[in-house]
Amino acid sequence: MRRVTVFMALLCLAAVWAAAAPAPGGRGGEAEAPQFSISMEPGVTIPLGNSAAYYTLGGGAAMRGELSFPSLPFLFFSAGVSYGYSPLQYLRSISTVTGTLGAGLKLDLTSWLAVRAFIDGGAYNGFMNDPVELEAGIYPFLSTGAGLSINLGPSFSLELTARYENCFSLYQGIRGGLAAAIHLGARRPPSVHIKDIRFDDVSSVFYKYYDDHTLGDAILENRESAPLTNVKARFLIKEYMDSPKECEVASTLKPGESQRIALYGLFKDKVLDITEATKVPAEITVEYVLKDEKHILTTIQTLRMLDRNAMSWDDDRRAAAFVTAKDPTVLGFAKNVLATAGSRSPAGMDRNLLLGMAIHDALALQGMSYSPDPARPYSEMSKNKQAVDFLQFPRQTLDYRAGDCDDLSILNCALLESLNVATAFITVPGHIFMAFALDMEPEEARKTLLNPEDLIYKAGKAWVPVEITLTKADFLDAWVLGTKEWREESEKGQAAFYPLSEAWAAYEPVGLPGSAAPAKLPTDAALLDRFQKDIGRFVDREIAGRVTELQNEIKSAKGGSKSLNKLGVLYARYGQAGKAEQQFGAILQKEEYLPALVNLGNLALLQGDQAKAIGYFGRGYRKDAANPSILLGLAIAYYQKGDSVQAVSYYNKLQGLAPDLAERHAYLNGEGGSASRAAQAGAPTGRVEWAED
Repeated sequence: MRRVTVFMALLCLAAVWAAAAPAPGGRGGEAEAPQFSISMEPGVTIPLGNSAAYYTLGGGAAMRGELSFPSLPFLFFSAGVSYGYSPLQYLRSISTVTGTLGAGLKLDLTSWLAVRAFIDGGAYNGFMNDPVELEAGIYPFLSTGAGLSINLGPSFSLELTARYENCFSLYQGIRGGLAAAIHLGARRPPSVHIKDIRFDDVSSVFYKYYDDHTLGDAILENRESAPLTNVKARFLIKEYMDSPKECEVASTLKPGESQRIALYGLFKDKVLDITEATKVPAEITVEYVLKDEKHILTTIQTLRMLDRNAMSWDDDRRAAAFVTAKDPTVLGFAKNVLATAGSRSPAGMDRNLLLGMAIHDALALQGMSYSPDPARPYSEMSKNKQAVDFLQFPRQTLDYRAGDCDDLSILNCALLESLNVATAFITVPGHIFMAFALDMEPEEARKTLLNPEDLIYKAGKAWVPVEITLTKADFLDAWVLGTKEWREESEKGQAAFYPLSEAWAAYEPVGLPGSAAPAKLPTDAALLDRFQKDIGRFVDREIAGRVTELQNEIKSAKGGSKSLNKLGVLYARYGQAGKAEQQFGAILQKEEYLPALVNLGNLALLQGDQAKAIGYFGRGYRKDAANPSILLGLAIAYYQKGDSVQAVSYYNKLQGLAPDLAERHAYLNGEGGSASRAAQAGAPTGRVEWAED
């Protein structure tokens, strides 16, 4: 009975050990769960020393439970029971029942092969297998040995073992066996971790931006004793991405090393449906190979998606994403303004300047108002680079007919860009406004405008700064205040200038989803009346003093063809074609003056009379066949007439004599250029080169 009691007690000990092992948990290899295994080991025993004189080959079997922990992957603990059968040389045999506790060390050679060493200690009870028993009792037992373990799967392994066993006072020998183990708990997870995960707030409007700019990062740490190879990382937000985005990570990570994972995302335009900030599950997955075995490590964290109108001012160029020049509502408004203003635009004036005036006047008549957000004004938001501001798309501002300085700047830029007029943002402390580029070259602007210092000369263009918050004021007043703000802040080094073409390279414009009704437009009569008054004010400011000066010069003995021609060019540049033609005609009544012939030809071109223009340029060509202005005029006239052969012929001659002048009109050779772009955009005026002397 005692033998049965001991045997049952040892079995209960193994069962309790198994029940105490924690259940596996976690996802993708992240769990820090212990591993519990149960093994059965039949074997053969060989007696040693004095025992060899009494015993022969025997056998037996053992059942063991083993427990290991991820924090000590090389160490394991065991408890077991075994039965041994040892025949005596005199036709008798002895049985032993043993209970043990022990520990061991494990060294992984590969993902499927390991070497193990172990030592066990405990007690045994031995008895004869015939009617005569030994004296009953519990005696000490010791065993030590090694094994070669082969993993056949995540839950099953085989092990070849060799043990030295000593049943003190009874038997000593070697036991060789083959153990089959079932792993009831989780296998030890690899000590590889994704930690220190950091996400930026993701702005929906920049969903294209995150394809090649990071939205956050994480640290990948290798605590294994072997390197990780073929490392790959992916990022996914299932609701807003079609597929995981590959992220930047080194392909190999040595033991003990950590590296940063740069996180990217290729989002769907569905993110533009987000009208309130929301939290979404973001999944980071890392694949790697460890000891020839592939592993997948996954973690899910919460990421905050901002609404489509949200933006922080850590980079002022970000506002460019809202400048949607191709929005149908924006295009409809701008093209209607162009159609109305273009019908009454004076020929000869700068195309872009006229369009800037017309857009300003149309918005004023539409009732556009400057309305700073009391909760989040730009003046305060721009000081905190991480604060989230609310910016309106141009379509929204046209619909609301109100906005703060960033909203109005975005709207004005979008309308002008839709008409092929280059624009820029200007930022000064607490404020943002805009500028647009003239169609003329900077040198021409410096030479011809009365106040060239009222322009900004950047990126090879002459720019008109406009204070967009003066929504009800005349265009000239908005220009004057924009110039003042730029000049004062740039002298302090506190003004920044961002051409939209450059800002778009980093922050692509994003179309507002859905459709909208056409924006309300002012009546043609109201727009033309205000537009012509703005033109009149500008022309009077520019030429009144210079006209008087030239007229006095003409009346004096100093006057002559040169002064008359200058006066004619002045009138022509500011759209007063009738007065200009009078001056040039007066010259030709006295002499065949070459600049006057060029300028009369230019007036004819602006009026669309190519035959008349060719007549004037032809007279000039007979006087000087190598004059660049004459060659240019003939090339333009034949180009407009549709005679490409003649146009290219004269253009080639011009190119040989004045390559810089030819480059400004490269469209004449079929290479595109400012004039052809202007024609494609429906420009109200053309580009000609006036001959002053």
